[in-house]
Amino acid sequence: MNKKEYLASIYSMMEECDADFREEILADFNEHFEQGKMKGRSEEEIAASLGDVRELIEELKQEQHQRSEKKQKAKDSAEFRRVRVQGLTADVIVRPSQKDQVEYVLSDRGAQVNIHNYLIEETIHGDELLIEVKRRTHRLFNFDFANLILQVSLPQTLGSAVLQSVSGKVDLERIELAQLECKSTSGAIEVVDCSGDLKAVTVSGEITIQKHDGGRLELSTTSGDIEIQGNDFTMIRMNSLSGDIEVDCQHAEMIQMNSLSGDLQFQGAAKNISGNTKSGDVEISCEEAEAIKLESLSGDVELCLPDCTGMQCALKTLSGDVDIDLSQPYQFKRNYLIFGDESCVVSLKTLSGDITLRD
Repeated sequence: MNKKEYLASIYSMMEECDADFREEILADFNEHFEQGKMKGRSEEEIAASLGDVRELIEELKQEQHQRSEKKQKAKDSAEFRRVRVQGLTADVIVRPSQKDQVEYVLSDRGAQVNIHNYLIEETIHGDELLIEVKRRTHRLFNFDFANLILQVSLPQTLGSAVLQSVSGKVDLERIELAQLECKSTSGAIEVVDCSGDLKAVTVSGEITIQKHDGGRLELSTTSGDIEIQGNDFTMIRMNSLSGDIEVDCQHAEMIQMNSLSGDLQFQGAAKNISGNTKSGDVEISCEEAEAIKLESLSGDVELCLPDCTGMQCALKTLSGDVDIDLSQPYQFKRNYLIFGDESCVVSLKTLSGDITLRD
């Protein structure tokens, strides 16, 4: 059976279906044939791989019915305090809803026919709504080039949300909830113009936080970089095995940065800041500091304290140089560098790197 014959069979078996749905399916199958031909398959091979037309049509009719049911169910679901999204391999894109309801749609960047190998299950557990992308047990197509996108709209009346993807990215923008949690195994996590407590974990993806306002941040990645730009935070805790960490914030009560081999950078204001890396460099420019502890095994450590009224600072390097460039007179007392009111307690250590202290 060639492409023309296959599509004609589909059309004849879907005559009683909704016209828009029928045209969508025909367009999807047409695109699937075109993708297959680009990979060197004949029309007959593609048709054979798709399977029996009657079975496919029955599956698609059932899917149309499920779509209708789920749409109505979503409209009726008004009381959720928490939403959990499990996107499987899809990119999870989250934006604020203009209505007091949770909305979602699954699409594909390539051939929309790939969508029919997947389904979305919606279940309610107490006050939590679970939206889950799943592969069909019996796939409609024997080969799959899916590049899925799960778009979710969340009302600001929710208390919290958990957003997960295995290999896709998690992308949030303008979400204001008390608690947010993002997880991805190999995809990046990007959060823009949001607020509230945030926990983000990815194995190999990067974590990027831009224009975030308020709350506690707990960020962890194995090999990806972490980059933060925001306003006022209670606490920021960051861990990366081999990635770099870069933070720019207006104010934070506490900053904790840890990386095995990555560089650590901070610019802004923080009362308490600590940074530890084995082989990376540490570069900190901090205002309003009360306590600072920076360590690197083999990297350089550089600290700038503009407008500092005084400090007591422990400096320790085994084989590196120490460079002190302070505008105020200082002295060494009990192995500490001190000047002014000694209000800021500082510890700078590196085994083989250089230390630079300036204001």
